[in-house]
Amino acid sequence: MTKKDAEEIFIKTKKKQNIISISAPIFDNNYENCVVSVSYLKFTNSSSGSTFFLKKVYGVWTVIAVYGIWMT
Repeated sequence: MTKKDAEEIFIKTKKKQNIISISAPIFDNNYENCVVSVSYLKFTNSSSGSTFFLKKVYGVWTVIAVYGIWMT
């Protein structure tokens, strides 16, 4: 979904909408660690996001660190 697509949703509905965008995970060679970015759009010109470092612990993906926090 592009920024323009999101803005069109906000305009068409005339309501505050929550849109969550999750990037494709980037894995290490062993698929034991990955990085994922998440963006939250609340309404036009209001968004935030962060990047998560995850590690597979006993078969479960676990958030190890959150960084790159931003907001507009």
